[in-house]
Amino acid sequence: MTKSRKQLHDQLWAGATQARANSSLKLNEISEPILGLIFLKFADVRFKRAKKEVEAERTKQTSSRKRWELRLEI
Repeated sequence: MTKSRKQLHDQLWAGATQARANSSLKLNEISEPILGLIFLKFADVRFKRAKKEVEAERTKQTSSRKRWELRLEI
């Protein structure tokens, strides 16, 4: 493993150990909340990316509409 992957691995295990120690969950029950958090992070990243693309498209359409309206006024 590279150093950054090793660090990530160690941090994830430390976080899982701490979450398990501070809750009444058993070892096999800890995966659901952890996987839920991972999914929420994934969904958040995908949403922000899609939002940025939609806003860029909307800006492009708005500017092209304004140009079209200016042509009609002339």
